[in-house]
Amino acid sequence: MELKKLLEIVFKVQPKQKDFANVELKGDVLRKIHKELMETDAFANTNLKIIDEPTIKIPIDNVLRGQSCATVNITEDEKFGGDFYLYSISVTPRTYTADIYHQFDTRPVVISPNIYDPETFIPYKYITFKWNTEFAQDVRALTSLDGTAELKGMFHDLLDDVLDSLEKNDNKYLQTASHGVLIRGIWDKRTEKGNFMRLIFD
Repeated sequence: MELKKLLEIVFKVQPKQKDFANVELKGDVLRKIHKELMETDAFANTNLKIIDEPTIKIPIDNVLRGQSCATVNITEDEKFGGDFYLYSISVTPRTYTADIYHQFDTRPVVISPNIYDPETFIPYKYITFKWNTEFAQDVRALTSLDGTAELKGMFHDLLDDVLDSLEKNDNKYLQTASHGVLIRGIWDKRTEKGNFMRLIFD
């Protein structure tokens, strides 16, 4: 299983965030999923050990030396190697990425979260429509007229649905928020690949 999928499953059953605090997996929770963590690409080549304190003594050149955990924002194709002492895996509060266009896969419209004018502090939202010029040409080809009335009608219906959704506050078209992933531990090797990992579980 991919680390991302595993974490989305695990975080989904954790207590909800309060006061913007990070949701964190530590100690016994990590021990329960130790086997599953070892089966992910990120930890497959490690000797993964769960630790209960952020500072421990580990053998370096046959001598026990005190080491403190580092915290990193993990990437999509992250891979670790060698000895890995894992203290915690946590997620940041939900944030919205600047790129909303990948969210058009299943929706014809995406609504931004509230954005506040820095001077007046008046909230507003962006409503962004997906437009396919080939689709417009197909509609015109299938109608006896130029198709403009049909296209306008479709957009009016869609806009009505978007406005109804905003009034109901059902988040049907709201831009999806996601969490960043932070890992805290001590490791021998780390390979960062891809974009920062983002989780969607709430």
